[in-house]
Amino acid sequence: MTQFENTVGQETKSSDMSLNKLLDIIDTGVILLDQSGCVQYWNDWMHKYSEIDSQSSFHKSLHELFPTLDCPRLDLGIEDAITLGMSAHMSSTLNRSPLPLIDPIQKRRIEQSINIQAVKLDNKRYCMLQIVNQSNNYRRETLLQQQINIKTETQEALSREIKNVVRANAAKSDFLTAMSHELKTPLNAVLGFAQLLAYKTDNPLSGTQSENVNQIIKAGDHLLTLIEGVLDLAKIESGNLDIKFTNVDVKALLSECVKLMSSQAKQQTCELKCHCVGEVLVRAERTRLKQVVLNLLSNAIKFNVPNGIVTIECAKKDRCLHIDVNDTGTGIDKAMFSEVFLPFNRLSAADSSIEGTGIGLNLSKKLMEEMQGRIGFDSELGKGSRFWIEIPLVE
Repeated sequence: MTQFENTVGQETKSSDMSLNKLLDIIDTGVILLDQSGCVQYWNDWMHKYSEIDSQSSFHKSLHELFPTLDCPRLDLGIEDAITLGMSAHMSSTLNRSPLPLIDPIQKRRIEQSINIQAVKLDNKRYCMLQIVNQSNNYRRETLLQQQINIKTETQEALSREIKNVVRANAAKSDFLTAMSHELKTPLNAVLGFAQLLAYKTDNPLSGTQSENVNQIIKAGDHLLTLIEGVLDLAKIESGNLDIKFTNVDVKALLSECVKLMSSQAKQQTCELKCHCVGEVLVRAERTRLKQVVLNLLSNAIKFNVPNGIVTIECAKKDRCLHIDVNDTGTGIDKAMFSEVFLPFNRLSAADSSIEGTGIGLNLSKKLMEEMQGRIGFDSELGKGSRFWIEIPLVE
């Protein structure tokens, strides 16, 4: 028979065995004391934290088991439970460690709260002690508070960083806008004078002089394109780009783009084809959409092979118009796919004689997003690329 069976009686043997098993697996200490204050039940939890097994504790008082025990409040609570049938609670706030119980892992005395419960069995009064390890609760609460503090500090630091980034971004945009305007004004003057020299009829330039002036115009146009692109990027990042949506006739727009790019295509010995028939209206800003298409066509021509082909195709898809610009050029290495839309990144062309600023695709992506559209690409090295845009149709 178990200790608990001795206490309660043989007639409840089956139920007591189940109760013993339950009391042994719960995560609290359970002690049953008889009228003389001697142990009648000592569960496994008590064995774990006191290193005293149930057999050794049986019929002994708490003071015999713990000679250093000095807690008058606990003694009084046990006496009141047995003699008066009164229950009590000893919190860990006032009595952190009434019993000398040691955590076997932490190797230190645990903080504990004790419920002192009056129990009546077979018309006899007993006292049941329930000991709760408050050290675990304390550590959990401390850890939780630390996590909350860390999260709060992280959020505050992140908020500060976001504000700093916003301020820095605004300052950068203001600086770029101001500097771009400052550069643009004298550059337009340089280009104006160079064009006057190039096209003057009286006392024309010599062959070498004309070639030099054309180089000035060519370099000036390149720099002007870069400045215009930087201005557009600054406007987008600062939220000052004003998109004026209208119904845009795509067929007419593509026809204009093909005519504008035909000269560049001839210089590169490329054939330019457009397969977009019928009137199709999209919702966009015409100038910005034209800017994107021209950029895609310019890239398709520049990065094509001699006698290559550039093809424009259109198709309606999910309330959007899908425009493809296909080329038979050198294609893009898969390792560089993630860099295609990064600003000032010319990929493999950086070491070539192919002209460009490296901001066209980045600007095109931002413009398409501003117009509630999308841009993407597919490419295979050595076989060519397909850049596409999607723009909402007019319903």
